[in-house]
Amino acid sequence: ASEFEIVAEGLASAPDFAREAHQQNGRCTFVVDKQHQQQAIEKIWNGGGRVVSVTPRTRNLEDLFVQLMRPSTPSDGTHQ
Repeated sequence: ASEFEIVAEGLASAPDFAREAHQQNGRCTFVVDKQHQQQAIEKIWNGGGRVVSVTPRTRNLEDLFVQLMRPSTPSDGTHQ
């Protein structure tokens, strides 16, 4: 997996490099790229927080279908 969803408790905010961050019921949930996974976990621990879960993100068939059905456009922004 190239992305991981991390859930932590006792964290004031997600790391700057995190995406899709939100807080709910005292837990902070966010997504990081594979290369930032260890750094994110260390930030949680160093801040006195607790890692609840680290889950690899995988694409499901619906995500793949949407990506394949998305119209392709020329990179220069013109329409053909």
